[in-house]
Amino acid sequence: MAANSYMDHVSLDGRTMTDRATASGYRYRMLGENVAAGQNSPAEVMDGWMNSPGHRRNILNGEFTQIGVGYARGGSYGIYWTQVFGTPA
Repeated sequence: MAANSYMDHVSLDGRTMTDRATASGYRYRMLGENVAAGQNSPAEVMDGWMNSPGHRRNILNGEFTQIGVGYARGGSYGIYWTQVFGTPA
C-alpha cells in the first residue's frame, strides 16, 4: 500500500485478503484484517481501530488464534498499518 500510495483491503491487482493468505500457503478456517493509514504511533492506530465497530470486533474476536502485525513508512499517508487475524484450518 505504501509503495502505491493507497489504502484498501483489496490490492491494486484485485486480490483480497483471502487470496493473499491462500497464495502464501496459509490454510485457514477464519480470517480478519484491519488496515489503517496516517496515524503516527501504535497507540494512535489502536485508538482508531478500537473506536470502529468492525475493527474492534476483529481485535476482540476470541475465535482468532493467530495474528500478524505490520507497518510501512512511505506513500501519501506516511505510515500504513495492518493487522491480519487468523484461525488455522
